Amino acid sequence: MDKSGKNKIVIDSKANKLSVLSGQDIEISAPGGKLSLSAKTIEMKSSADTRIEASAGMDVKAAASMTIKGATVNIN
Repeated sequence: MDKSGKNKIVIDSKANKLSVLSGQDIEISAPGGKLSLSAKTIEMKSSADTRIEASAGMDVKAAASMTIKGATVNIN
């Protein structure tokens, strides 16, 4: 925990869990490399807008069904 008490990294060996908490932004950067996430399940949630952008190509693939929902869904 830092001096402000708003930022901390918690290693919970009993629950086998790592938590990173911040009072503001968290940034992960690898400008010259690759960022990989690997897990049994990945969840992303936002209480406001969410944006995903690629400066080159992007592939989205599911081995089973894929559902896209929204009040309006625009393609192109």
